[in-house]
Amino acid sequence: MLNPSTNFREVFRQQAEKAVRKLTQGAIRVLSYLGEQCVNHARTVDTYRDQTGNLRNSIGYVIVRNGEILKSNFQQSVTNRNPKTGRFESGKTGTQVAKELANQLINDFASEGWGLIVVAGMNYALAVESRGLDVLTTAEQLAKSELPNLLRQLQIDVNKSA
Repeated sequence: MLNPSTNFREVFRQQAEKAVRKLTQGAIRVLSYLGEQCVNHARTVDTYRDQTGNLRNSIGYVIVRNGEILKSNFQQSVTNRNPKTGRFESGKTGTQVAKELANQLINDFASEGWGLIVVAGMNYALAVESRGLDVLTTAEQLAKSELPNLLRQLQIDVNKSA
C-alpha cells in the first residue's frame, strides 16, 4: 500500500530508467551476437585466397549508439605475410585499417540512433567482391535475415520482464 507522501513521478522515473537499461543491455546483446555471427562467417568464408592475411584481418564490427562505440571486435585472425618473401608484413595491418573505416562510417552514417557496422577495411575488398568472390556479401545477407528474429525475441524478453 502506498502512503500519501509517495512521489509517483519518482517511482515512474525509476521504473522507466530500469526499463531503458534492460532494453539497452538487450540491444547490445542482440547486436553483439549478430556482429559476431557476421564476422565469424566472413572470416571463414573460403571463396578467395587471402595472400597477405590483411583482408581477413580487416573484417570486424562496431556497435554504436548516438555515435559512441559500445562494443567492437577487430582482431587479427591470420598472420600477415608478404606473399613474395614469406616474411611478416610491417606497416598498417588490416585490423588498423578496419578500425579507421569503421570510425569513418560512424561519422558519416551512425551519429544518431543505434547501429551495427560490419566492415572489410582493405580498399581492395570491393574489387574482390566484384569478381564474384564473397568477402561480406553473405555476412550481410545473414544479418538481414537474422535481425528481425532477434529483435522480435528481444521484444518478447523485455515484455516478459516488465
